[in-house]
Amino acid sequence: MQTRREIIEANGLQFEVEIAGNGEPLALLLHGFPEHAISWRHQLPMLASLGFTAWAPNLRGYGQTTRPTKTADYKLQHLVEDVAGLIDAAGDRPVVLIGHDWGGAIAWLFALMQLRPLAGLVVMNLPHIKLYQQAMRKFSPSHLWRARYMIPFLIPGLGPWLYARKQGHKTDAFIRNSVGECPPDHVMEVYRKQAATPGQMRAMMMYYRANFGAMLGIMPKHQLAAVNRKLDTPTLLLWGLDDRFLDHRLNIGTGELVDDLTEHYLEGVSHWLNQEHAEQVNELLHTWLTEKFPELLAAT
Repeated sequence: MQTRREIIEANGLQFEVEIAGNGEPLALLLHGFPEHAISWRHQLPMLASLGFTAWAPNLRGYGQTTRPTKTADYKLQHLVEDVAGLIDAAGDRPVVLIGHDWGGAIAWLFALMQLRPLAGLVVMNLPHIKLYQQAMRKFSPSHLWRARYMIPFLIPGLGPWLYARKQGHKTDAFIRNSVGECPPDHVMEVYRKQAATPGQMRAMMMYYRANFGAMLGIMPKHQLAAVNRKLDTPTLLLWGLDDRFLDHRLNIGTGELVDDLTEHYLEGVSHWLNQEHAEQVNELLHTWLTEKFPELLAAT
């Protein structure tokens, strides 16, 4: 199934969005670092075949989406408001929110803040925000060792220089060295070109700089209240156990924070699960969606 690319205006920005399908429910897919909407190329057709209209936007600062220049423009409050704006732009319809990596962090917070109603939530390789914050504050050795890759990102100028130079070769290596089976070269070329575009890597890394305090639990009161709220949205957590960046043990206790939780841990699968093992991920997604939302999909 072919996807189409559109520019969608939301939250005062212009989002480059890959779209598949034209069903009534919306599946909104949020990518991670240092990715792009193309990372969802395997999931978009499957979701469309189920009866969704599937949107995979390039998040602010990525691809041809508007690229704000101030670090504060990348704070979580703005990122969740982007999601609200995209949902509003799609019209009044049921929504399943799907996020990986940074997209997963945004998805967790959006659901917890209840900015817009959600039928369901899917998060891939990103723990519940409360559990992530606890690990950071406890200086968990395993977590901190895996998170060491962030150090250059937090130093102004250093991270963008390292990852953008030589036509984005460091960004290429960042993925290749942490995946079992690398995405095809035409996909890696999208990531390399994006990283090498002047100013783009700086924008992508400002997610880390703008939100480092939030990683430690330093957040506005309304966000902290949301993080401590028990989530009642049906939630699917998918996790590749060969993740170099995040320890699966961070998820211990998720069931106490989410009323309706389904978890699947995939052996021999890396952080980039939706690309590396797309068939397995799609099967799990398909099963969960059809079991949880038969009325929703039957109405399409």
